[in-house]
Amino acid sequence: MKSIKIIDCEIIREDGRYMITHNGKIVHTDWYSEDYDWLGSAMTSIRSMSEKYHTIEMLTLLRIALREDSVQGWNEQEDMIWDFIDENEKLTKSQFDLFIREARRNDKRHHGVYTF
Repeated sequence: MKSIKIIDCEIIREDGRYMITHNGKIVHTDWYSEDYDWLGSAMTSIRSMSEKYHTIEMLTLLRIALREDSVQGWNEQEDMIWDFIDENEKLTKSQFDLFIREARRNDKRHHGVYTF
């Protein structure tokens, strides 16, 4: 399956939900609250990366990692993302990969298996 670019999608936020559609089909949904806007945080981070990484797959992977990081109370990985962006004004692919690796490591430690 070819990666779907974020720019080719419509992102709608209403009634406490995000809906991402591509060619009229819903490709991702997510709930939204002011306190837990993981998709919004992921979008901000992805947009700071090189344009070739602006895909729905990268966005949803980062969203899952941010959520798991926050829900489990680690928050260290999310801080890592913002530190990378503050230092470089962008997030590199190697920094993204490091974040995902660390979040998955903590996820496995907590759940006993990888959940994403």
